[in-house]
Amino acid sequence: MMKRAIAVVALLAAGAAHGAPPTPAAQLRSLQGEYAAQADGGIKSVKAIDALLTQLDQLPLQQVAPAVRRGALVLRVELLLHKYSLLESPDFANNKGGVAVLQSARALCQQWLDTHPADLDVLGQLYNIQVSLRVPVRATIDKMLAADPNNSFARELSSINYDQEDKLALAMQEILRATSGEKVPSRTVDHMQTGISYARRAECRFADALQAIVDALPPEAVATAAEPVARKGAPEAPWLAALTQAKTRYLKTYDVDQCLATKK
Repeated sequence: MMKRAIAVVALLAAGAAHGAPPTPAAQLRSLQGEYAAQADGGIKSVKAIDALLTQLDQLPLQQVAPAVRRGALVLRVELLLHKYSLLESPDFANNKGGVAVLQSARALCQQWLDTHPADLDVLGQLYNIQVSLRVPVRATIDKMLAADPNNSFARELSSINYDQEDKLALAMQEILRATSGEKVPSRTVDHMQTGISYARRAECRFADALQAIVDALPPEAVATAAEPVARKGAPEAPWLAALTQAKTRYLKTYDVDQCLATKK
């Protein structure tokens, strides 16, 4: 009789669990999946974005884990950025109501960063917002570098920003740091090409030598998403070894101080 009672209680518990409402984390994952699916198809209406934002507003996030709150924040900012692009496309003159959307997204990022200052993903989103608002981004880039000095993406952003400020020497130094720390082969080659562009503009004598290093790379090393080349990414793959060796030669050849000294 006791065993039967225990079995009945277990069945009742299982039934209750089965009928329980989804957790906020599960609801958030569902909403993230819904947005990803719609984004792949190309969301082309503000109404569709607003519908997703409304669903996000309805999630009970008051007493959830920080990771869930962060996930909701990241999704909300992504949705707001998407809404901005729909409002301001195609000229992005910031005169169709999109600025208010960006300012809302920026406030959300800054509020999160007040207590999580080293969150690189949110810092990256704040950077994108500031670029769209056409406001200075150096402080945000510096915070990204403070959080992770070896982050090649942050180094690339730093290089771009210095170039925009006509500080070519600093831009060159930063793209070299980005090249040195980059782990993705195609991005490594992109950084190398950017560095060559800087070297040519600075009239560095070694610019041609840098180009020769990149030109000698095997096709697999310079493949892009637009021009895919079948390749194996094993550590011992010949093309990957060739890229590693080329990167080493490139960094040894690229002497910013020498280039600047010849201009004096």
